Amino acid sequence: MKRRLLAFVLVGMMTAGMLTGCGEKASGDSAGSSVTETVAETVEEAGQEGTEETAGAEQAGEAGQESSQEAAQTPAEGSAEESENSMNTEKAPNINPDMENLTAWDVVDDIRIGWNLGNTLDATNYSLTRVDKPWKFETAWGNPVTTQELIDLVLEQGFNAIRIPTTWEQHMDQDGNIQEAWMDRVQEVVDYAYGRGAYVVLN
Repeated sequence: MKRRLLAFVLVGMMTAGMLTGCGEKASGDSAGSSVTETVAETVEEAGQEGTEETAGAEQAGEAGQESSQEAAQTPAEGSAEESENSMNTEKAPNINPDMENLTAWDVVDDIRIGWNLGNTLDATNYSLTRVDKPWKFETAWGNPVTTQELIDLVLEQGFNAIRIPTTWEQHMDQDGNIQEAWMDRVQEVVDYAYGRGAYVVLN
């Protein structure tokens, strides 16, 4: 729920920014305000749903604990610990633990300004095949291969969010599987920014 909400808020912010930048100022301000209000309503609704889900989970947990105490002498602590361990192992390995308890609005407040890595991972060249080297696609529209030094330079200028548009079409087989080498390259570029504590919008 938290990740989906974060993604929605980030995309909403980007949309508002694009709308504000297009057309006359009056219409841009109106569009940006509309998107901001929609995001705010969604955050509020998600918070209410999360509260209801938490309350339901607590009631179910209490009922289950009472039932197990009546039916058997096995302590509930063991199963709780196993459940917690299972949840921990399912977490993505590159999630920053300092961000675990942030709300969507905390993230919005923390983003200062974003930079777009365009015409790079989203570049296409139909003379290439899906098994060609990733750098051939990455440089197809004239941009250089993205490096850690480039992302570091951008972040040093005060940017703390990076948008990484990516094209998947030319890297998929007939069953929709992404070429492993391309997936690894996208992950590498994402980690250039994410590993430095920046926010990343991958789309």
